[in-house]
Amino acid sequence: MVKAFLDTHRLSEDQRIEMIGRSVMDAPDTSADKPPMNGFVVEDDAKADRYIRKLQAKFPGIRIIDRNPHLMGLILVRVGPPLR
Repeated sequence: MVKAFLDTHRLSEDQRIEMIGRSVMDAPDTSADKPPMNGFVVEDDAKADRYIRKLQAKFPGIRIIDRNPHLMGLILVRVGPPLR
């Protein structure tokens, strides 16, 4: 499993959405027990909702795996491709 962190604060919101969506939707197929997954952290629920709406509009079929409170009141949202 590859774990990486990328600070995207210098990108526009739409560029971040594109990067997040492509990272899972363009990933090669894997076994059902290890699907590709990516996560992002945002400051509040309103921003998480907006990112999710934009991801679902731009990448039909993207899965919202979960959404959890994270450190210091931030929101962690994990996404993945559709199950195949």
